[in-house]
Amino acid sequence: VRRQPALAEVLADMAAVFETPEDWDGSLALPLPASRRATLRQRATGRRFDLGIDPTSEGGAVMLFVDVTAFEREQAALAAALARAEAAHRAKSIFLANMSHELRTPLNAILGFSEIMMQEMFGPLGNERYRDYARTIHGSGSHLLALITNILEMSRLEAGKRDLQPTPLRLGDSVAGVLALLDPLARHRGITL
Repeated sequence: VRRQPALAEVLADMAAVFETPEDWDGSLALPLPASRRATLRQRATGRRFDLGIDPTSEGGAVMLFVDVTAFEREQAALAAALARAEAAHRAKSIFLANMSHELRTPLNAILGFSEIMMQEMFGPLGNERYRDYARTIHGSGSHLLALITNILEMSRLEAGKRDLQPTPLRLGDSVAGVLALLDPLARHRGITL
């Protein structure tokens, strides 16, 4: 909880804004600045006050001092936090772009070689299980590549560099792909999918 300054402290702060103590005698008999608004700094503590002076119809003036020190500090802290958040967002985008390249290169090799094995380009693999393994490797690699692509797409969407476009999904193919990935693990644990 922030302590509210006593009236005597506020008056002392207001008096300290002016060049000499004679400039503040409590009568508000001060010349009006052209803009009738000013920001003044208390020299000793660095506190800042907004000063508003409005003339009255009787020829006097109403003077308002507002201590804006805490407000200005909060605004500066908010600006710094925003700058940090923007820097973190840029760093995340750069990281994702670099990682996607680093992951795609070996994945393309895995996909290419597993496809060669599935097609038996250099001769038969022999055991049927090897063909199944090659299909599983290819399916898993394709799935991982799709995940990486989706992460990159999300990053582009966040950055406003991509429009969202719905596409049809063949649910049966998706379920079959998930089953192919999870079935060996499930069978190993005695679970039937």
